[in-house]
Amino acid sequence: MISDPALGLLMLALIVVVIIMGFPTAFTLMGLGMFFGFIAFYQPGQIWTDNRVFELMVQRTYGAMTNDVL
Repeated sequence: MISDPALGLLMLALIVVVIIMGFPTAFTLMGLGMFFGFIAFYQPGQIWTDNRVFELMVQRTYGAMTNDVL
C-alpha cells in the first residue's frame, strides 16, 4: 500500500496536472475527491456500489443545499 505522504503528493500532482490540462477547478476537485474517497473507503469483498463515499457525497450535497447562507 502507498504511504500517506506519497498519497498526498500524488493527489497534489494530479490536481496540478488536471488543471493544467484545462479542466475546470470545481470539476477537478469533485472528481479527484470522489476517486480518492472511493479508494479510502474501499473494502475488499464488498460490492463496489456499496462504497460509503457515495452516501457521503449525497449527504454533503444535501447539507450545502439546505445551508441558509448559501
